[in-house]
Parts: sequence; structure tokens; C-alpha cells
Amino acid sequence: MQPSRGRWHDFARACGADLVGDFHLHPGGSTTVPSQQDLRSWQATREALGAPVYFGLIFVPKKVHVRGIHYSEPGWSFSEPEVGEYLITDAGYQRAEVALLGAVP
Repeated sequence: MQPSRGRWHDFARACGADLVGDFHLHPGGSTTVPSQQDLRSWQATREALGAPVYFGLIFVPKKVHVRGIHYSEPGWSFSEPEVGEYLITDAGYQRAEVALLGAVP
């Protein structure tokens, strides 16, 4: 596991919870499709945890322009980002759709 995922795993265990997945960003107007590095990392983490399934999220924030007094500069907004949701198993990965508990459709 990468050190950051290892720390989250330790934190989850200390709270009596399990680590089931992670998220990261693909800024710059890119895609929610996982890279080969994403897939290798998710698969390695799943195997290190001994989990049958691992969950990966990829967020693509919207590019916005922030107006200053004399200029406009790019920034990122997380209001309604594009999200890729993936389940990682022994068989590989597949796109998933997640519904939050208590969320209104």
C-alpha cells in the first residue's frame, strides 16, 4: 500500500472501521477513466487489505475563472464535479453507480 493509504487503513482500524476504497482527482479537464497506474494501485491496495472488493472514485472538478481586479485566473470548482465510480475485484475493474444512504433520488 502507498503510505497515505496505509495511514487511512490505520485510522480506520483504530476507529473500528474497514477501509473500502479511496478517491483522487483528475483535474485539468481530463477524464474520469482510470489510468493504468490507478488500476495497479487500486488492485495492489485491495490485495494488501485482503479484500474481495475495493472501491475507487475519480473526481474531475470544473474549471472556472476567478476574476480579480485586473485579471482572470483559472481555478477549480467542486460544485457538481464529474465522478467516476469503480469496483475493483480479482477479475479486474468495472464501472459502478453508487447511491448514498438517505439520499433523495
